[in-house]
Amino acid sequence: MMNTTIPSVNGNVSKTTPFVLEKTCQLTFESSVISSYDSSSWPYFITTGNFNEDNYLDLIILVTFDNNIGVLLNSGNETFGEYLNLSNTVAIYGNYIIVADVNNDSRLDLINYSHFTNDLQVLFGIGNGSFEQSSIVSPGPCNNSWSMAIGDFNGDDRLDVISSDYAESYVGIVFGGDNGSFANLMTLSTGNNSILSTVVVGDFNNDQRLDFVVVDDASQDNIYLFLGNGNGKFQNQTTLSMPYRSVLGSHV
Repeated sequence: MMNTTIPSVNGNVSKTTPFVLEKTCQLTFESSVISSYDSSSWPYFITTGNFNEDNYLDLIILVTFDNNIGVLLNSGNETFGEYLNLSNTVAIYGNYIIVADVNNDSRLDLINYSHFTNDLQVLFGIGNGSFEQSSIVSPGPCNNSWSMAIGDFNGDDRLDVISSDYAESYVGIVFGGDNGSFANLMTLSTGNNSILSTVVVGDFNNDQRLDFVVVDDASQDNIYLFLGNGNGKFQNQTTLSMPYRSVLGSHV
């Protein structure tokens, strides 16, 4: 038996409801395939995308201490090709990469944020598995970014970037412009002494407008909800309090 408690958007918490798990599901997988590549330091983050337009998912790997990004192109036969090192593209990387079509050319690009230089950086995809030299398109949305997400918050069909600041108690948004640029920084305070970690974007009230939630690690039991108006503005935050003290963060 498993108990769960679901908080509502107005801060009230429903009663704990027991669930009885009556059935089990067994999953099986084929033997693992090991792909090795030439890198002197640790791979930290991995994500996927079809970067050479062959309808197979490729891999993007962030190697932290080498300060580089690598590409493993899918060969289409359950293996991956040679590791393509995109080193020397930027100075120092953050700890995550977002894959998206930033400049609306139907080719996947890479968005990365540097913790050390406060730069938002984009590697524009060429469509053949390679990328243009990194372009610093904007000062970052936060001085001390912990988590980053994307969405069209003002309805102009251009992706915007949102990030949480773990040291200064605010969320920052830079709005997408022409040709993959970003500008017009907007900040939303969550109150003093917040230590913000994961930010997640979604339409949480089904009004066809993007909202976001962000976790406060300082309280360990609060999540802040900001409902979007669809024009780049947001309603006042709503605090979603967890019923018991929990450890929230990168797993949300």
